[in-house]
Amino acid sequence: MIKLPTIGYIGDLYSGHAGFRYRVDAPMRLHGLDYVLGIPGDVTLMFRSISHHNFKQLKEFKFKSVYDITDFHLDKDHEMGVIQRSIVMHATSITVSSKKLQERLYKDYRLKSEVIEDCYTNEEWLPSIPNDNIVWFGHPSNANSLRPYLKLDKLIVCSKNIETSKLIEYSEKNELQLLKDNGLVLLTSNNPMTNGNRIIRALRAGKFIITPNFNVEAWNEFKDFIWQGDVSEGIRWALANQDEALWKVKLGQDYIREKFSPVTISNMWRELFIRVYNTN
Repeated sequence: MIKLPTIGYIGDLYSGHAGFRYRVDAPMRLHGLDYVLGIPGDVTLMFRSISHHNFKQLKEFKFKSVYDITDFHLDKDHEMGVIQRSIVMHATSITVSSKKLQERLYKDYRLKSEVIEDCYTNEEWLPSIPNDNIVWFGHPSNANSLRPYLKLDKLIVCSKNIETSKLIEYSEKNELQLLKDNGLVLLTSNNPMTNGNRIIRALRAGKFIITPNFNVEAWNEFKDFIWQGDVSEGIRWALANQDEALWKVKLGQDYIREKFSPVTISNMWRELFIRVYNTN
């Protein structure tokens, strides 16, 4: 009988951070391998927000490991930058969440990595535009990209620590309720290396998406299903052409349903873990 590895998970296990749901929690429940939390396994996945304390314990690690990079800090002098630079020197394998991040790692540091996208975790809802309200959701690090659009009358912002009267405090429950109850989604980003998880989440929720961003390579994959360009023009077009907008959402849902499913992404993690385990 072929022995399969037990997977250890070390990182920010309890924050409820969205990246944890997409890249750790959902896949580990479906990849079919035994796993342990907070300690090394036969193969250990190290992920977001490894603390300095945890890192000191791991610094001389001899176990086979995968380091999952979703936030780029390698060029920074702060603690997380120091930790990232040290871990990549020891890791058996590196994973990233977008092709652009993979390219940056290789261009600047000659580090090879494997792209594993985020899976979706929300249900698929029928496409709908029940009203002309516009929801923006995302991490507050994207606040600068949102700022030019805060003047939109019908805008609702779901996030944390963004100074606007339009803010509804982020929780997963609030975010999903806003997506269900409102008409359109506006997405913006400061980070050209981000992945498509917000696009995927909004499409799964049945929402037509408007974005001014052409510089986010991962979002360009969905160009046939969303509006890229002038935001005001996109809002007007979607409200005036709702049948066509909803048809684009339906096509987008068809496109992502299998490609980004928890099962598909979990199988990618499983294959990687087994490959790393069998590395000499």
